Amino acid sequence: MNRDPVALSVAVLDVRPRGYPKECLQALVCAPDTTGLPLNALTVRPDIMREALACDEVRQAFPALRYTLLPQGTDVAQAKNLALTQSPSEYVLLLSSDVLVTSGCVAALREFLVHHPKAAAASALLLRENGWPRPLGHQSPRLLAQCGRPLHWWRKVRPSLRRYPSLRLERETQRRVEVLPFGCVLLRRRAWQDIGEYSEGYTFEFDEVEWAMRARRRGWRLYIVPPARAFHIAPQEMGNIPFPARLAFEESLLRCVVRTHGNTYSSLFVALRFARAVRLAIFCRAGWLLTGGCLMSLARLSRDYAQLARWFLRGQPANLSSTRECESMLRWEAELL
Repeated sequence: MNRDPVALSVAVLDVRPRGYPKECLQALVCAPDTTGLPLNALTVRPDIMREALACDEVRQAFPALRYTLLPQGTDVAQAKNLALTQSPSEYVLLLSSDVLVTSGCVAALREFLVHHPKAAAASALLLRENGWPRPLGHQSPRLLAQCGRPLHWWRKVRPSLRRYPSLRLERETQRRVEVLPFGCVLLRRRAWQDIGEYSEGYTFEFDEVEWAMRARRRGWRLYIVPPARAFHIAPQEMGNIPFPARLAFEESLLRCVVRTHGNTYSSLFVALRFARAVRLAIFCRAGWLLTGGCLMSLARLSRDYAQLARWFLRGQPANLSSTRECESMLRWEAELL
C-alpha cells in the first residue's frame, strides 16, 4: 500500500442522523491499509463525532486528523463536494458513517483504480450485518421500468430470489455498473473535476444517480470490486417506510429526471409515475380486501400510494429544478435526532 499522503485520503461523512461514527472509525483503525492516511471527519452531530474522535487509538492511527463541523441540514452532496475540495489527494475514499470497512478493502479499491485509468470511481461490495450482499441499489431512470416489473412481486413472496444476483456478483472480480451504491466509494479526484460536482437537493442517493449519468456521458466508467468488502449497518428504524420518506424518494427521482432529460421525457415520466401510484393503491387495496383485512401492511401501502396520487393531482411535483432538499425528508429525519 502506498503511504504517500498525497496519493490517498479518507473522508468520513456523518451527515444523516442514522450513522455510527464510533464503530466506523474503529473499523478504520483495525484495517492496516488505512492507518496513517489523512482522515477528514465531516459531521452535523458534533457531540457524537467528538466522542468518537476522542479515542486514543483513533488519534494514534490518524495523526493527520481533520475535523469539519457542518451546519444542520447540510445536503449529502454538499458534504461530498466539500470533502473532495479539501482533499489534495488523487484518490479520495468517501465513507459513510454507517459502513465498516474490512482489512484490505481500501487497498483493493486503490489498486483497481490504478490499473483502470478509465474508471472514475470504484465501490466496495456492501454486505449486510448477516454477511449477505446488499442489493446494488439505483439504476438510471427508465420509462419502461415504470410500467411494472413482473418479477418484483414474486420476489416479495420469495425473498431468496433477490440473493442470487448478489451471490453471482460475490464470486466476480469486478463488475461495471450504471450507478455506484454510496457507502464506501473510492473516487478519482481528477474524474470528479472533469465530471463536475455532485448536485444538491436529493435524498436516497439520487445525487449519485445524476453524477453517474454525467460520468458515462463523458466517457468514464463505474465499477464494483467484490474483493473489496465492507459491512453496512442497517438503521434501527428500518422496516415500514413512513410516507414522508416515500414522498421524498418520489420527489428526488422526478427531480433527477427533470435535470437529466428533456421536457417531453420528464412529462411522460411524471405521468407514468402517477399511473403507477394509482395502480399500486388499487392493487394493495384489493389484496387487503381479499385477505379479509388481515394484512394491515397492505392497507397502509394502499393509503400511502393514494396519498402519493393526490400529491400528483395537487400540482406536485413543483420546483424540481431547485437545489432545496425535500422538506418531507427533513421533517422525518428531524424526528430521529
